[in-house]
Amino acid sequence: PVHPVDPADEVGGVDGHAPPLSPTAPPTGGAIVSSSSATARLEGMLLGGPAERAASLAPLAGSGAPRTAAHEAWAEAQLGQRTGQVAALHATVAELERGRDALLADVAELTQRTEQLEAEARCAAAVRAEHDALMARHAAALELIGEQEEEIDALRADIDDVKAEWRRQVEEWCPSSQQAAQ
Repeated sequence: PVHPVDPADEVGGVDGHAPPLSPTAPPTGGAIVSSSSATARLEGMLLGGPAERAASLAPLAGSGAPRTAAHEAWAEAQLGQRTGQVAALHATVAELERGRDALLADVAELTQRTEQLEAEARCAAAVRAEHDALMARHAAALELIGEQEEEIDALRADIDDVKAEWRRQVEEWCPSSQQAAQ
């Protein structure tokens, strides 16, 4: 939008004092300036050094319209405000980058820990499989030992039966040995 020229806003104003400045709108005195060209000049002042700031104000000087002190004060106020905003944004970006870096470090640490745990899990699975195989072998060995013990007990009983039968036969065939033993 174009700001109309108001004679009360000229340097010195109606009562000889400088008009009040608005932080958001340029003073209406001096040159009639479109907001897009003013924005471009402000961007030039914010992004550049003193030479760029002077160049951004050059269209006002070359337009034939006199720059007013109020307009320059407004431009400087806008410049200061924008510079502060840029500095705050830079600080925010730096803080976010630090946060991002910290999160990346956490992700790297957690990834390493996850890989370590996955390796341990694979190892644990192998150990578990070996344990299960050993338990199966142990159970089979216990069963085999039990069967062998039963067989041994049966053989001992057979031996005892054979001994008893042998003694009976010896006593039956040799009665004299029974008397001699007494």
